Amino acid sequence: MSNADDVAGSIGQILGNAAAAKIDTLLAANFDNFSNVVDTSSNAMTVDDLFSALAFLNVYAFDGAISGVFDRRMIWGTYGVFNDLVTSQTFGGSPDLQQEGLRAGWVSKIAGIDMYNSNQLAASISSAQKAGIFTKEAIGWGVVGPELNVEIMRESDFIRDRYNVSFFAGTTELKDSAGVEMWARIS
Repeated sequence: MSNADDVAGSIGQILGNAAAAKIDTLLAANFDNFSNVVDTSSNAMTVDDLFSALAFLNVYAFDGAISGVFDRRMIWGTYGVFNDLVTSQTFGGSPDLQQEGLRAGWVSKIAGIDMYNSNQLAASISSAQKAGIFTKEAIGWGVVGPELNVEIMRESDFIRDRYNVSFFAGTTELKDSAGVEMWARIS
């Protein structure tokens, strides 16, 4: 940032985005712990793959919302699920979803899965990406103290303020059968 920026006006968004990125990273690290895996790392993600993940969860009859956190390349682009949703001749059973995807560039729910994207998912294979589909019973999130603590430290020698955001939190897998790790090709 330069001195022309409105630091006080921008700092909340900057620190909030940094904290959210860290929280996404902590939560997504639990995807590796799920023993149920849908591995299509040599193929693009399709709607059928989402139903395969649901099949694992339906065996245990979980109630409530099912969430999926995906890398953006698993949703959009040549290997994204939108390619299957919008262009597939075999999937033409949902013109409403196709129109929503074409009009808004986003479909909030596919196959009963609330769709989310995050740039904080770590990949260990260069052409494939990991994601997670899970219910609220799958992952625990605990916070001690205030959720976010913002501190301003004055460094008068350098004529600047240093802004820090911190939190004391952790995540863990609570119920293995409530989550599915998914791999799909991205390039």
